[in-house]
Amino acid sequence: MSIVVKQIQTAIARIIEWADKNGFVFSINKTKCMHFCRRRGLHQDPEILLNSNVIPVVSEEKFLGILLDRKLTFRPHVSNLKKKCNKSLDLLKVLSSKSWGADYDTLLKIYRALVLSKLDYCSIVYGSAAKTVLQSLDSVHHQGLRLISGAFRTSPVQSLYVMTGELPLQLRREKQCIKYYFKVKSNRRHPMYDRILNPILDTFYANKPSYIPPFGHRIKKILSSHRIKNIMPLTEEQSPPPWSNFNIYTVDDLSSLSKQDTPHFVCLQLFYHHRQYYRDYTDLYRRLKGRESCWFCCRF
Repeated sequence: MSIVVKQIQTAIARIIEWADKNGFVFSINKTKCMHFCRRRGLHQDPEILLNSNVIPVVSEEKFLGILLDRKLTFRPHVSNLKKKCNKSLDLLKVLSSKSWGADYDTLLKIYRALVLSKLDYCSIVYGSAAKTVLQSLDSVHHQGLRLISGAFRTSPVQSLYVMTGELPLQLRREKQCIKYYFKVKSNRRHPMYDRILNPILDTFYANKPSYIPPFGHRIKKILSSHRIKNIMPLTEEQSPPPWSNFNIYTVDDLSSLSKQDTPHFVCLQLFYHHRQYYRDYTDLYRRLKGRESCWFCCRF
């Protein structure tokens, strides 16, 4: 532990030196220290200094909207997320009144915007929590679907999924993981490319089922369960799609002529002139408001 503290202190000294040269100041009140470890009583809290001030050690801290804890169980984050979603569901309870409430489509849009957006945010990260922790969010999802569809409390959960067309939260989290996986796979310069596509310590996590594996190992099981294999997304190094090579040229000389003051034979003469000049091009016509038509020529 002392070696780790020395390395961190050396890194902080270099950061402070860089900040002094570039005119930056780090606030000790906004700086926190957290030691991630699952073992109890093995290490004492580290003492790390920032400008001769000890950085306070905390057990929970929010970072980019995620409430992190020391053991990375994500129990505080899920609990806080459930409280936020329940407040949004209170709005749906008011709007779902049978006498004057909103219709089905409106309630579904509100639910997706206020509740599902919160549940989907960073689900790739907190999705590694235990199943017992994640199952507490299912009640929020089911209650929202019942308010939208107007179903009874005794209605089966599977019927709610069919009526609303929404996925269970577990499948939604897996869907987000798959999208992120292919996003990383399509960019070789992504900082997580090697970690996700070529994860290490396969034997260790295979022999330790109680340990939560990293994203690279978890995504393999998700892809295998959905039978998604040997799919290569379009990478940035590959050639662009063929439709991006189209050369489109437009001729809008007719739009500059006033319809009331210009005789019709002048427009016809100009039109036939352009048709003859651009005979190797493809003609496109578009209907405009207040005009008969607009003519374009394109080369493919």
